Amino acid sequence: MKKIFSIVAVIGLFLVISNANATNVAVIDIEKIVENSIAMKNVNKKLTNSKNLMQKELQKEEGVLNAKRDDIASKSSILSKQALEGKMLGFQKDVITFQKKVKSEEEKLQKAYMGAVGEITDEIKIIVEEMKDEKEYSFDVAIASSVAIYSSNDIDISAVVLKRLNKKVKIIALSI
Repeated sequence: MKKIFSIVAVIGLFLVISNANATNVAVIDIEKIVENSIAMKNVNKKLTNSKNLMQKELQKEEGVLNAKRDDIASKSSILSKQALEGKMLGFQKDVITFQKKVKSEEEKLQKAYMGAVGEITDEIKIIVEEMKDEKEYSFDVAIASSVAIYSSNDIDISAVVLKRLNKKVKIIALSI
């Protein structure tokens, strides 16, 4: 049984290797395309603006918390131990709520970023599929440059894909 499996595996490997020799491969630097696309630059501007607005709002809330902390500290000598503990407990709950809000806002921004990257990557796939069907380009397989150990520059289609992406997609809607 093991011999049969070994023979089938060797034959399969031989077929894959022989087919690979006849396969035309294109290489794409997806990260570079996404990073340098007009759409991603617009996304980054929107995210920066959203982050700045979020930080201003959170700074106001942090100021309120600091004032509350200072108020409790200033009254610590005149409040009973039980009243002071109650105020401290309330303050700690407010701090935890604030921390949860900060985390939630950061997660919203991260989710929006990842959604935009996903949309741009989907557009890249469509563009590559369109290029595959054109006579000017002759490839059967397109792989990410991050996966390739070595590739010749003449099979890298990243610049063409970026150019087409920039013509096709300039703005990505963010869901924040």
